[in-house]
Amino acid sequence: MCISPQAYDEAMCACANSAAATSSVEEELGENKLCMFVDPEMADNIMAPFAVVLQRDGTKVQVQFIVTFRKNVASFTG
Repeated sequence: MCISPQAYDEAMCACANSAAATSSVEEELGENKLCMFVDPEMADNIMAPFAVVLQRDGTKVQVQFIVTFRKNVASFTG
């Protein structure tokens, strides 16, 4: 998943051109907040209403994700 169709195309070219260094390309794209690589297991867990399709353009789909962060907090009384 990338922030734009152009970022996606660039990511796919970078991965194709450096097959041996794919993990470094993935890391760089993630650090620059351009793309996030999603494995099939993770994709199975992303379901509506967490992802909403906003627009379709050929083979690309623009989606909006709802992200929830949970933090466990322990409270002590004494």
